[in-house]
Amino acid sequence: MSKPDYIPRRDSDCRAWALNFAAHLSADPARYGVSVERAAAGMERAQAFELAMMKVIDPATRTSPNVAAKDDVRRALVAQLRQTVRLVKAHVGGAASDLINLGLPLDGERPHPAGPPESGPTLTLTLQGGYRLKVRLADPQHPRTRQKPRGTVGAGLWIKIGGDAPRSTDECQFAALATSSTHTLQLTAAAGTHPLYVIARWFDTQGKQSPAGAVACGRVAA
Repeated sequence: MSKPDYIPRRDSDCRAWALNFAAHLSADPARYGVSVERAAAGMERAQAFELAMMKVIDPATRTSPNVAAKDDVRRALVAQLRQTVRLVKAHVGGAASDLINLGLPLDGERPHPAGPPESGPTLTLTLQGGYRLKVRLADPQHPRTRQKPRGTVGAGLWIKIGGDAPRSTDECQFAALATSSTHTLQLTAAAGTHPLYVIARWFDTQGKQSPAGAVACGRVAA
């Protein structure tokens, strides 16, 4: 029997996994034994895959050429990821915390689905000057602590500016990966004149996502 792959098969799971991997490398390339340039290139490819996926998710832009382009972007992303993973594992060895942060199986373990939470994060928005929005994430099961649900490494944040509240993340734009209990979004001046909606999903070490949490709404102070 072939060994399960650490890169998730589903596009949505692969997207979350790749963005988490790239975010950790970009935050501290030296810790993982890669160059700043390689970390930046990895983030660019992960974000390019995110954008390519958005085109095929939207019915208005889901065309055969866009689907083919998305597949091409994914293949290039995965090829680069595998090269980078080899470098990282050679550098960190069996350091459990580093491997878990990156969504990689520990030495001697077979990758297996950790199982994301059944509910998404609860969000609290704090409006700040300079078109900044501080987002606090909490586990609905333990709302007074900063602890993430067991098995998760962070949450993806999606935003929508203006109009009616979104019904799902498909109606939003991906904004950031939050790996701690608070994350500050830097927005543009245009956001200050419209309602701003934020939705989040937990993701686990295999890139699998929880359902979306409740929509949070606010306005950004100028």
